[in-house]
Amino acid sequence: MDGTACVRIEAPSALEDAIVNFLFELGCSGTRVDDVGGKVRVEGYCPDPEAEKVREALGRYVSSLKDMGLWEGVERVEVGSVQEVQWEDIWRSHFRPTLVGRKLVVHPPWEAPPLGRVPIEIEPGMAFGTGCHPTTQLCLEALEELISPGIRVLDLGTGTGILAIAAAKLEAREVVALDTDPEAVRSAGENVARNGVGSRVKVVLGSLGDELRGPFQLVLANLYLDLLLGVLPPLKELMSPGARAIFSGLLSDDLPAFFGALEGAGYRSLRDEVRDGWAVVVANVP
Repeated sequence: MDGTACVRIEAPSALEDAIVNFLFELGCSGTRVDDVGGKVRVEGYCPDPEAEKVREALGRYVSSLKDMGLWEGVERVEVGSVQEVQWEDIWRSHFRPTLVGRKLVVHPPWEAPPLGRVPIEIEPGMAFGTGCHPTTQLCLEALEELISPGIRVLDLGTGTGILAIAAAKLEAREVVALDTDPEAVRSAGENVARNGVGSRVKVVLGSLGDELRGPFQLVLANLYLDLLLGVLPPLKELMSPGARAIFSGLLSDDLPAFFGALEGAGYRSLRDEVRDGWAVVVANVP
């Protein structure tokens, strides 16, 4: 297909799932994996204009894996062109219902969710948050533990809206889903409608500096270190006393810097968890 690029890397077989999930979260519309002499060759397909951004992000991710001792040898991320891809088959072959925590299941529209779980239907797209990535799963698990009926929730950097939808389905009274990316807001709005929670989830294009009214009893922020450091002070002003926050998008190596900033901004860390090199931190406002 004209205008489509292929981002390619050879990786240790043990990291196949991590690389594939990361490519999808970066917005790749499909992947292909081949065994090559004890390793795997992973290809991610994306629009030509996005290829360099995906290549650079994947390179940074691999560097972080090397720093943690999870990757040995030399990595080489290549970009090539793709003439024709069976997008629908590739796309659908990757996404299956994903069980998260004790109650939730994330599923695409073409897969029926298993019975006995709270279903979150997500149409995968260019926005972040399909339920595959460790940060999304860590946030959902923490949300499941911390949510209580009737509270107000802020989802900062909502992406596909997956966390906001989960909060609403777990009986939050009101959820504000905020994002600065118009594509994310469009995607989140469609997913909110698809899940039938439009009466309790308000999707907003904007940032913390806009007219956003608190207080919130729970805040969700699945971003990355630099963004999180910048939002800690203004975010605290929107939280009620005793409110809790779930922070993710952090690499395990980011934790020392984040804990320092967290304490400096007046938060108290309650717990943290690391999975596949990614971390979640639960904190509150004393």
